[in-house]
Amino acid sequence: MILPKASENLYPRSRENFKAILAHYFPRVPDEDIEKSIELLMKNKSLSLNQVEFGARFTIENEELLNKAEFSKLPSARIHYAVMSIFFSKEQWNTSGANMQRLEHFRELYRDSFFKKWPE
Repeated sequence: MILPKASENLYPRSRENFKAILAHYFPRVPDEDIEKSIELLMKNKSLSLNQVEFGARFTIENEELLNKAEFSKLPSARIHYAVMSIFFSKEQWNTSGANMQRLEHFRELYRDSFFKKWPE
């Protein structure tokens, strides 16, 4: 599994495109949480649109593990932290405290459940 390159985006980062992705992958999430997620995704430019879509799909596929790691239920937070924990090294996480512990815990759960080779 490889995170898509930002340069391979076909569509621009826009509220409408984020809303379409979030509504598709998180149909039961309240509208106010979708709107909060859109705002956070628009402000945080670390993930491109295709990476957000990949992260949303990855989040849904690993929902049980994310629940065990006690991540926020907010879609943007789940996407961000799931992608960060799997595809970025610890030095790139740019967080501390409880979030760092959740990232490490999710990484361990994911590694243990899928027996993948893991970057340290």
